[in-house]
Amino acid sequence: MPLRHCFYRKLLFSNILMHIGMWMTTTAAAWHMTKITDSDLLVGLTQTFSTLPVFCLSLLAGYFADSYRKSSYLLSAILGCIATVVVYIATYLLFFPVAPVNLLFFLFIFNCFSAMIWPAWQAAVSTSIPREDIKNAALLNGLSFNMGRSLGPGFAGIVMSVFGVKFVFAINAILLLPLAVVLFKWRSYEPSPGISREGFVKSYIDVVRSGEVQSLIVVTVITFFSISGFWSLLPVLMSQSGFQARDYGSIMALAGGGAVLGALVAPPLRDKMTGKSLMALSMLGFSLISLVTPYFVGSYWIYVAVTLFGILTPWHIATINAKAQIISNFSLRAKVLAINLVSMYGAMALGGAIWGGISQSFTPLISLTACSFFLIISSFVVNRFFN
Repeated sequence: MPLRHCFYRKLLFSNILMHIGMWMTTTAAAWHMTKITDSDLLVGLTQTFSTLPVFCLSLLAGYFADSYRKSSYLLSAILGCIATVVVYIATYLLFFPVAPVNLLFFLFIFNCFSAMIWPAWQAAVSTSIPREDIKNAALLNGLSFNMGRSLGPGFAGIVMSVFGVKFVFAINAILLLPLAVVLFKWRSYEPSPGISREGFVKSYIDVVRSGEVQSLIVVTVITFFSISGFWSLLPVLMSQSGFQARDYGSIMALAGGGAVLGALVAPPLRDKMTGKSLMALSMLGFSLISLVTPYFVGSYWIYVAVTLFGILTPWHIATINAKAQIISNFSLRAKVLAINLVSMYGAMALGGAIWGGISQSFTPLISLTACSFFLIISSFVVNRFFN
């Protein structure tokens, strides 16, 4: 088991704290935007500015992570996240009024540093344990992400309702410090990497030429563009229905808890169903939830809907990620996964802007209804390209 390795335990524990803090920030920013603007578009753009950096920087981050010591590289990115939070709190939350554009700029810079973490993080975990423990370590890493997703929003809701949004951001910076300490100590004994002679463009171009990779990109983009409507408009629906910050935090915590449950039941489902069938089932569920939720957002249905959406999400993601690994050999697998990550977050960034724009021009009900029908259409596209 990977937990028997001391360095991995430190990485895992600090990773859980990091995810809790980052989910606190994501939740607080989305809710705070509903309080400083009446624009549904700007609320939707909080998701866009949170995910766009991953789309823009993941490939570059993976390339750089292989060129430098991962401990130093990761430490620089973590310190960048902390510095961004400190500067934002000192500049806007304490001395100047917060405007929507300032909040979006903060989210973008913070998530630029965050995006630089993920490729190197996965590589760092794999080097900290023997090869035979990597599979179990990947499972623990996924659960740590969902633990952060479960706990972070709830903590954010409580802190916002009692102390205010600036304390949420400050706690995020504090929760990043343990990982910074672990990485700083690792620098003293991590070996230097070999220098890659292959250029950035050339290292990816052959991968993208594959027909299977192109099909994977189509499926990833169209499905995550579709499901992004629900998450980007959820703060709008709840704010218009009179929910408070603590309620929103609880809702997001339920989504994380649902994701943990979904991740636990996904493996036996994959044994009994084809990937295409599991994708179709999850997309049908996404469509029904998006269609019904606007009509019952003021009732207890919203708690059920978000939990179900959380359960379905890892089914969807796990199926796509499994496909990404199956179609690639070992030497190209990291690049295929990086391309898949870029496709996923790029689609979510675009979806947040478009579904938010439709909601702003019409109503959240119309936007989510369109999103629901687009999911049904997308299922036919998935049936065509996902084998």
